[in-house]
Parts: sequence; structure tokens; C-alpha cells
Amino acid sequence: MIVLAAMLLALVVWIAAVVAFGYAGLIVGALIGVAAMYAFILALTASGLFAKKGGAAH
Repeated sequence: MIVLAAMLLALVVWIAAVVAFGYAGLIVGALIGVAAMYAFILALTASGLFAKKGGAAH
């Protein structure tokens, strides 16, 4: 639910930026959105990116 609210808020902010700044706002907003989604996906998968300190090797 929180993710949906954040996505809707991001959409409203992006539309406002496009209206306020035109084409430049569209491009910058898209780049920021892609970077934010990359960071979000990286945060979700971060625990699988590092070797565990204990347990048996597999």
C-alpha cells in the first residue's frame, strides 16, 4: 500500500515538473525515476549480494 502511494505521489510530482519545466522536466524526471527504481530493486535484493559469514558452503 505504501509503495502504491509513493508511486502515485511520484507520478503527480513528475507531471507537475513536466508542466513547470517542459521537456527538460520530462527527461530529468524519467532519469530520477529510473535511478530510484534501481536503488529500490537493489535494496530488495541486497541480502543476496553478499556472502554469508557462517554456515556450510554450497
